[in-house]
Amino acid sequence: MKPVVLYGSATHDNEGDLAMMRGLIAWLARNGSADRMHLLTRNPERSRRDIGIPCDLSHDTMLLAAPADRPISRAALAWRGLGFLGQVAIWKFGPARWRERFIPPVNRAAIALLAGSAAVIVHGSGSFNSVFWRGWLYPKAITAVALRWLGVPLLMTSQGIGPLDHPLDRWMARRFFRVARLVGVRDGDTSRRVARELGAPADRIVHTGDDAELVPPADDTVVDAALRAESVPAGRPLFGVNFRDAASYAAGHEDTGHALLAAALDHLIEATGVHVVFLPITYDPIDDDRVSADRVVGLMQHAVHTTVLRARYDAATLRGIASRFTALAGASYHALLFALAAGVPVIALTKNSYYAAKHEGLLHWFGCRGAQVLMASPDAAHLAAALIDLVMNREARAAALEAGRAARASAAAEGRARLLREIPR
Repeated sequence: MKPVVLYGSATHDNEGDLAMMRGLIAWLARNGSADRMHLLTRNPERSRRDIGIPCDLSHDTMLLAAPADRPISRAALAWRGLGFLGQVAIWKFGPARWRERFIPPVNRAAIALLAGSAAVIVHGSGSFNSVFWRGWLYPKAITAVALRWLGVPLLMTSQGIGPLDHPLDRWMARRFFRVARLVGVRDGDTSRRVARELGAPADRIVHTGDDAELVPPADDTVVDAALRAESVPAGRPLFGVNFRDAASYAAGHEDTGHALLAAALDHLIEATGVHVVFLPITYDPIDDDRVSADRVVGLMQHAVHTTVLRARYDAATLRGIASRFTALAGASYHALLFALAAGVPVIALTKNSYYAAKHEGLLHWFGCRGAQVLMASPDAAHLAAALIDLVMNREARAAALEAGRAARASAAAEGRARLLREIPR
């Protein structure tokens, strides 16, 4: 059978992103595609080690040939895309000798894989937006046009879409949605609405949920061992926190709010007696959650009642740890997701417009819209009151999450079944 190509940009130091990849791969393997999957990636060696399926160097490496720290305009990247599409036309319509002469080896191999595939699946992410236009949106839109020329179905799963606040970004996104045979979104109506506004037909949009949920939580033995190793005290209620530094993602996304959160957590500890556990999701040096956690703890009066998890844990263990929390306040999408999936009430700590869109969609999907605090506006007393209320009224909030569990699972299963039906055998 023809291969099924997974295409995106594997983020190897973000356990939430890795969980989306691993969850999707395991699910496809259980449903008849165990020996068909290939991943197009910018780092094949590490992807093979971390993910365990055949990996090929992505044509993204040529589209994004300028170093990431060197400025490039949107128009220039779109122009590069036209060059790649010219190579696709040569591959499809030109004689074989032209392929050797005019198409670089990396692109030649990638085009051959794409052209020979049964389908291409853009795997889960929260990057289909104007923040990640360079590394995600434009390469995916350019590849969508190539797939239309090659006659290969394009599918998408577990996607957070938006915000798209630049005219050329929206134009590129329209190119993608005109081609995509199925658009699987991971949240409530936020991503669906953006996709519809950009031309995706309503009957092609489905809810797949987040593919990280396909990775089951670790068992109690593993979780207990991790908590003991981190010296998390037994017998005290645990309050989870994640405070992602998003300053590196885009201009204007300043990293603020550490002192505000520190003061609010001190009030929370005094009022409820919880022990605060900082749950890292990303371990990448540019946005390591442990670094942000240390900044907050360093400003707290009751730092002795906190633990920053130091070791790197996989998503299964992180999910298991999140299930032990009384409640969680977080910025990271997957920290919030892991708690919500376990029936743990949350408050989203929303730092900027990028996170506002992600949080809105996630909270809507779990039926707790409005459970967020805009970190640019509250004072410490307001934030502390919200955190204390979250703990004191956790039972009612947890019951509401449990009441919606079956409907969420059913919707996600239906969306994934639709995805499976779109993959030619």
